[in-house]
Amino acid sequence: MAAIMQRLTNPQDFDISLLDQLVAATFDSKSPQRAAANKALMQLQNVDGMWQKADAIMENAQNPATRFFGLQILDDAIKTRYERTRASCWLHWSVSYNFFAHSVYT
Repeated sequence: MAAIMQRLTNPQDFDISLLDQLVAATFDSKSPQRAAANKALMQLQNVDGMWQKADAIMENAQNPATRFFGLQILDDAIKTRYERTRASCWLHWSVSYNFFAHSVYT
């Protein structure tokens, strides 16, 4: 499983058919590697920059569950970036408002 993870986290060696196999093992109840494959997918989902491969995963994956995995990666990236942006905007607005209120009322 370590070799598979290494190939999937290396941008030059990224292999969508290998990802298809990993996802298939995760959903195969008879697979002896099911737990390890699930753990690998969870780790893969948290790899920085994986969201940049989401489009290739959704376009080129043969397994619909792999396409859904690509969609989940993209969804998580959007939510994370949105939360960071929202928090940043809130902080900026708060500082601006406090500066304005302080300068007007003092």
